[in-house]
Amino acid sequence: MSAHWHHGSARYEFQHLGRTHRRGGFPTKREAILAESRHREKLGARGRRGASPVLAHAVEVYLADPDVVSRPSLRSVRPALLAMGLAWGGLAVSDLDSERVTAYKQSLASRLKGSTVNRHLTYLSAFLTYCRRKGWVTENVALAGSVGRHPEPWPARTILSPEQLLRFLQLLVRHPRHERERVKAELLYRMGVRKQVVLDLEWERLDLAHRIAQYRSKGKDRLIPLSTRAVALLRTLWEGQGMPPAGRVFRERTDTTLRRLWDRARKEMGLPGLRRHDLRVMFARDAHSQGASLVEVRELLGHSTTTMTERYVPAMMSRMREAVDRLP
Repeated sequence: MSAHWHHGSARYEFQHLGRTHRRGGFPTKREAILAESRHREKLGARGRRGASPVLAHAVEVYLADPDVVSRPSLRSVRPALLAMGLAWGGLAVSDLDSERVTAYKQSLASRLKGSTVNRHLTYLSAFLTYCRRKGWVTENVALAGSVGRHPEPWPARTILSPEQLLRFLQLLVRHPRHERERVKAELLYRMGVRKQVVLDLEWERLDLAHRIAQYRSKGKDRLIPLSTRAVALLRTLWEGQGMPPAGRVFRERTDTTLRRLWDRARKEMGLPGLRRHDLRVMFARDAHSQGASLVEVRELLGHSTTTMTERYVPAMMSRMREAVDRLP
C-alpha cells in the first residue's frame, strides 16, 4: 500500500485497484488499510504462487494507472509491454523468475539493436517494480534487479574540428534565406540540445540579458545557461523579427529544409555519417575538455544519470589520455 498520512486530518493518497484515491471512498486511514488488505488477499498476494493476476491483465492495470498514463513515454511503453504480455501468455505475475526474464532479454537481443533492447528493459523494470509495490510479486523475487542493461557497442560519432565545423556551417547557406537554417545548426552545437528543442524555442522562455534559456523536453522543464555566441545568434534573430516579446523563435515546425541542406553539405565534405545529434556530442566533449566535470556535463545535457552522459564523454578518457601522453 502506498499512503501518505497527515496527523490530525484525513488527507491521504491510496493506491487501490490500480487507481490513486485521495480520500475518495475511504474516510479514514484504517479503512484504507483494510480495503487494501482485502484486495491483496483477493489477488492472493500473500505468497500463494499462481494466485496473482496473469501478466496480460497486470499489464492492462499498469497502463490504466493514472500515474503511468501521465508519463510522456506511454506511447512507446504500451506496444512494448503488450508485446511482452503476448510473449509470456497467461503466465501469472507471481510465476515470473530471473530465468524467464533472462530468456526474454535474449529474445529481444536476437531481433533488436542494443539501444532498443535497453529501452524495452527499462519499461520491464518499471513494470516489475509496480507489480512488487502492488504485492503481486514478493520482495524475495527481486525481479526488477535482475533486469540489467544489454551490452551496447560504443556508438560511432563523427567529431569535427573547429575548422571543419565552420566550413560545414558555411556550406549550409545556399541562399540568403538559408541563413536561418545555419543558425539552427549552430545552436545545436552552442546549446547542446536536441533538434526539437531548437525548433520549439520561444522568446518568452529566453532571457538574453542574463543568458538563460528555458525549454521543455521529455515532459520536464529545464534551465540552461547560454554561451556568448548563442546569445549573439539569438539576439540577431530577435532584432530581425522586430524584438517580439513572445512567440516562436522559428516559425517553421519541421526541419525539412535543414535536413535537405544538411545531406548536401555532408556529401560535399565527404562525411556521410555526420548526424545532427553529433553536434550535441561535440558540445559535451568540448565542455568536458574545457574543465567541466561529468556531473556538470550531465546537467547541461539534461540527462537523468551519468551513465547516459558517459556514452557521450567516457568518464576515464581524460585520465587515460594523460597516461598515454606520459609515455616516452
